[in-house]
Amino acid sequence: MKTEKVNGSKAAHFKTANCYGVVLAGGRSMRMGTDKTMLLFKGRTLLDRATSLLSMTSLPLKQIYISGGEGPNRRVPDPILYQGPLCGVVATIDAIEQQDHLPVFLLAIPVDMPCLHPSLFDRLLQNAMKSEVADVVLFEQHFLPLVIRVTEQVKASFMSALNAKEQADRSFRNVTRHLHVQSLTLSQEEQVLFSNVNTPEQWEKYIQERG
Repeated sequence: MKTEKVNGSKAAHFKTANCYGVVLAGGRSMRMGTDKTMLLFKGRTLLDRATSLLSMTSLPLKQIYISGGEGPNRRVPDPILYQGPLCGVVATIDAIEQQDHLPVFLLAIPVDMPCLHPSLFDRLLQNAMKSEVADVVLFEQHFLPLVIRVTEQVKASFMSALNAKEQADRSFRNVTRHLHVQSLTLSQEEQVLFSNVNTPEQWEKYIQERG
């Protein structure tokens, strides 16, 4: 992992940067067999729930985007279809730059982790904003959710990974090898909040446990 000091003026610049959020919702839902973003539970879709969770952060987000697919305002289409969450992050950064300047903080969450809690997002944002070196803050053993401190250099690293020749290299795992990453620990109770809903069986289990 890289380490370097950031001078005081640059650190202060980061602390005044705006914060944005994005729900990554551009997958094919092949294992689910239907668009999982539109799955309904107690009158709300998975996409509605994820967007609502982002709105509950203690630190207000300037804007919440939805990455992938078609839909209403704040939908950010993937420039290359079905290239994974990395593509959604790059597209969202491009959308942010149309109205703001770098650096900014970007909180990215997956649409298919409905058990996530806003307190987890607060921890990510707080650590990202007070760190002098972290480009990415995430939780141990999980690449999502995460907070990216988007600078020109960090944006270039994400673009480079997205344009990699090998599909396997177009991933968060690859891009984070070249960035300063802060990994936060999770309690056993928090670990269970990271359950994915990718298959009909997982969706049924989610409904039964919360029905």
